[in-house]
Amino acid sequence: MEQTSLLAFQELYEVLSARETEVFELIRRFPDSTDQDLKDLAGREDPNYVRPRRKALLDYGIIECSGKRRYDETGRMAECWRLKSYRLEEVKLQKEKLKNKDAYYKEIIAELQQQIEGLRKKLT
Repeated sequence: MEQTSLLAFQELYEVLSARETEVFELIRRFPDSTDQDLKDLAGREDPNYVRPRRKALLDYGIIECSGKRRYDETGRMAECWRLKSYRLEEVKLQKEKLKNKDAYYKEIIAELQQQIEGLRKKLT
């Protein structure tokens, strides 16, 4: 791994919590893993050890769904996860927004209302 990549990972790890870093590392090392796979790889019994951290990584824009596959234990389809390109500043901004979800949702609602108003004006 190049020095710039190592520095980028180090900066990212400073932004993520310890558990988020652990799940990030699992997804980096084992792409296309399901939540169940990640739980097993982490050596945990409780799927809630992984899911909230994986969701946070998804919300931060660090990972994405790479598809679905049938999970052997249940026969249900399960989403698989992989890293995606991200910018550290965007991750920091997104994490900060998610700290105060109410304010974040109000901001999104205001943006959508502006878009709706703009569309209404175009239609009239």
